[in-house]
Amino acid sequence: MEPTTETQARLRRVQSELRREFPHLAEDRIDGVVQSVAARLLERARFDTFVPVLVHRGARERLT
Repeated sequence: MEPTTETQARLRRVQSELRREFPHLAEDRIDGVVQSVAARLLERARFDTFVPVLVHRGARERLT
């Protein structure tokens, strides 16, 4: 599924939040994890309303 414009904006906010939460990690690593988790979820999603919340949780778990 292709994410809506709103979901894309929310995913960018997830990246920003995780960058602030993990300032010691490279931004490229954070962005890559967020994109990877998002892609995995979006390929199975019927709608994308909750994808950013799930991406935040999944990416955070992978970064800790």
